[in-house]
This record gives sequence, structure tokens and C-alpha cells, in this order.
Amino acid sequence: MSDEQEQEIAKLEDARTTFLENVPAVYTFTSFISTNLTTEDEVQFLRALLQCKLSRAAIISQLADGASPKCWWDLATFGVRRAITAVRLAEVEPFRIGLLPLLAGLSGGDWRDALRHLSVVEDCGSRLGRSAQHDLTAILAEWGNEKAAKICESYFARSAEMRDVRAMGLFPFGADQELWYQG
Repeated sequence: MSDEQEQEIAKLEDARTTFLENVPAVYTFTSFISTNLTTEDEVQFLRALLQCKLSRAAIISQLADGASPKCWWDLATFGVRRAITAVRLAEVEPFRIGLLPLLAGLSGGDWRDALRHLSVVEDCGSRLGRSAQHDLTAILAEWGNEKAAKICESYFARSAEMRDVRAMGLFPFGADQELWYQG
């Protein structure tokens, strides 16, 4: 491993640690009111992900490495919040980069939670003109994590009706800059 790679890993680990240490006790992507989905800690973590020069697979591996169940939840939730933010901003990049912590979280989290996370990501992707399935499949092929791959495969094997956010007990409100989910 080169010095540059080691430095990138250290920066990413620092950003992950800082983010996870500052996540509120209740961290979610659902709300009863339309709220700002970007905290200062999220901005810093997102910036670190965007600037990281490691491969997508290496980034996901570093994010997932040694994480606890709460950390997996927080990483996956961060990914979903980036998908919603991408729709609100009409920008694809937050959606694309949010898939990395989403997958890191799915690699260790509960599959039932993963279904809800994936349904929102798929809904946001379609609002952005993206195929979440295509984007996730490409990343998973590069990363090769069996658990996350099985979760995504089983999710996308469901009918469109069974993947809909409403089937997951979530309800989208607003559109574009005002999108939010309740559930």
C-alpha cells in the first residue's frame, strides 16, 4: 500500500469517526415536517467522500470496517438522506456518492431496515432519472460484498409494487425542493 493510499484511508477514517461521533441520538430520513437534511457534520463527511481518491470498493470497505449495528444504521441513513438531498437540489452527485455509505451500512445492518432504505433510494433515483438498481449493481460488482449484494438482489427481485415506498410504510410528500418522507 502506498503512502498516498494510507493517507486517504486515514482521512476517510477520521471523517467517518467524526461523523459517527456526532450523529444525533435519533437519526432518520423520515420526518413529520419538511426539514433540512444536511447538518454540518454531514457536509464534512460528504466532502471527505467526494475528495477521497480511493476506489469505490475501498471507500465502502473502509466505511464498513469495524462498524457496530448503530454505525451501520447511521451510514445507511446518511446514504438515504443524500438521495433525498439530491432530489431537493436536482443534483445527481449527492445521490451517487450516498450509495457508498448506504452499501457500507447494508453490509452489516438488518435486511428489513435495508428494504426501507432501498425503497427511498430507488424512489429518489427515479425522480433524478437514474436507475438505483443499475447504479448499485455496478458498485456491488466492484466491491463484491456478498451480504449487501444478496440484500440488493432480493430487494430488486420484488415486483415494482412491493418495492414502492408505500409498501414499506413510507409516504412521500412534496416534490423537488420540498421532498420528504413520513413513516
